[in-house]
Amino acid sequence: MDSGRVFTREDGARLRPQWISTRFEELIKKYGLVQDKHSVEGWSIDRIARHHRISVRTRPGGDGR
Repeated sequence: MDSGRVFTREDGARLRPQWISTRFEELIKKYGLVQDKHSVEGWSIDRIARHHRISVRTRPGGDGR
């Protein structure tokens, strides 16, 4: 369905801007908590990538270091 919008619900309905902002803030907060936990526990980049099932190359830097 082409609604002319960049982001929509599956049915093509528009997303409310405030919902997008709130959701984005929630995800940033969640990422920060996960990042802090891994840092405190001393996880390596490789372990984090395996745990979250991502390639080490997909993270910033992408060289595995």
